[in-house]
Amino acid sequence: MKVTVINPHGFCAGVQRALDHAYKAKKEHPNQHIYILGNLVHNEKVISDLEKDGFIILDERKKSLSEWIDSLKKGDIIVFSAHGHDPHLDEKAIAKGLIRYDATCPFVRANSTLIKKRIMEGGEVIYIGQAGHAETEGTLKIDESKIFLYEPQKSFDFAQVSVKNPLLVSQTTMGTEEMKESVSLLKDHFPEIDVAARVCDATDKRQSAICTAPSDIDLYIVMGSKTSNNTMKLYDLATAKYPKAVVLRCLDVEDLKKIFLKKSKHAALISGASTGLREFEEVKAYLEKV
Repeated sequence: MKVTVINPHGFCAGVQRALDHAYKAKKEHPNQHIYILGNLVHNEKVISDLEKDGFIILDERKKSLSEWIDSLKKGDIIVFSAHGHDPHLDEKAIAKGLIRYDATCPFVRANSTLIKKRIMEGGEVIYIGQAGHAETEGTLKIDESKIFLYEPQKSFDFAQVSVKNPLLVSQTTMGTEEMKESVSLLKDHFPEIDVAARVCDATDKRQSAICTAPSDIDLYIVMGSKTSNNTMKLYDLATAKYPKAVVLRCLDVEDLKKIFLKKSKHAALISGASTGLREFEEVKAYLEKV
């Protein structure tokens, strides 16, 4: 099968930075357990590899992140995920005497800084995001009385915002088009709104690149986890832009091997920001042999 690689692919800088933080903690504390608070990144394969390397994942499906911190003892080492987190968890970790490594993505951190500054000045914030996503939930916890979640295509109570010029910020992995539509709608209601909402560079570049595949492709493969918002946005875009092609999502080559591909002749291959180059190259090599 012919394979066209869509760039960029592989880990984004934020994901690579998160992994670097985790392995830095391991290198600096070789004889201690390293606890990762929640999923470091949204990719089950990466999490599995971390566990194989001896990291202990504190799964928030079993306990809340706050409860996990309560279960640790002074001197234990924790790594905060790339998605950002409730700032109160920092306070709790410091009070317990934990050694902290913060892998928060710089784009997420920059948003948090803007939001905290605006709230300290007495302002309010509208946050475009997806309820339940780790990045969104961590941001809302900064101040739930001053930050209002706006979910695209869902109802929003405009009356809850009491200022004329709220700050508009967004989850960094939203779809570019839904962002534009949301900003336009919010500007209609708040003409003086202060717009600082944007997706991160890695997300924006991949969403722009999704449409650069040749017109003759009959298969589009998006690599990444279903828990990864930026991956699922790529999947949705590929489905919309290439209606004649079969669009599939897979985590790695083992995932892909479960799917019958013999009828396809030309595939486009792209990855979300939490998929590594090794997994990407393995899938590419497999497709070329089909």
